[in-house]
This record gives sequence, structure tokens and C-alpha cells, in this order.
Amino acid sequence: MRGELKNLFIGLFTGILFAGGWAIFIDAQINSLDAFNAVHIVPPICATISAIAINMVAIERVPEHIEVKLWLFFWFTISCVAMGLSIWFLARDYAPPIPPYPGVAILLQCVFTIMAGFLYFAAKSSTDSSFFSA
Repeated sequence: MRGELKNLFIGLFTGILFAGGWAIFIDAQINSLDAFNAVHIVPPICATISAIAINMVAIERVPEHIEVKLWLFFWFTISCVAMGLSIWFLARDYAPPIPPYPGVAILLQCVFTIMAGFLYFAAKSSTDSSFFSA
């Protein structure tokens, strides 16, 4: 029962983070149509794909298989690249005379998506409910 509650809580929390990130990004794009370049969709898409790819792996397989470690390394690297690209877009395209909200939205979307993907990966387990127990 406790494991089911843990999985429900983690699933809801990470789902809210994921959806909240995309909601912020879509809101910024709708409210500033002239400020968004087409290339600004690249960091959110990379962050989303990396979060999905990271969570395709069972956490129990990580210590055993080198392929799984390489898979996770590659997708965690893509997550870091997406984060860096969103920071770069914020600094380059939304300097102080321009309202910074679209750039901040890109950054928040990447942060929320990567955080949701990592939390879900770290918290999921098949039958073990000892993640939150002391």
C-alpha cells in the first residue's frame, strides 16, 4: 500500500512539473508572438525527449549493464545541452531592453522538464517501497 501511494505521489508531482513547464512555455509563446524564433523550440523538445529516454530504463538494470550506463550518459548529456542552450537563448536574445519573459519561460520549461524526468527516474522502483523510508 505504501509503495502504491509513493508511486501515485511521484507520478502526480512529476506530471504537474512536466505539464507546468510546457504551460509556461506555451503561455510565453502566445503572449509574445513576434519575439519567438523558430529555433527556440529546440531546448524544450530536447529536454522532453531526454526525459522520456531516461525513463525508458529500469533503474535496477543500471549497475549491471554498460549499455544502460552509456544510454543514460548520452541522454543526461542531451539534458545538460538543452539547459545550456536555453540559458544561451535567454542571455543572447532577451537582453535587458527586451522583456525577458519568453527567455525565462524557455529556461523554466527546460528546468521543470529535466527535473521531472530525473525525479521520476530516481524515485521509480518495481516493488521496493524503501525510497522514502529512513
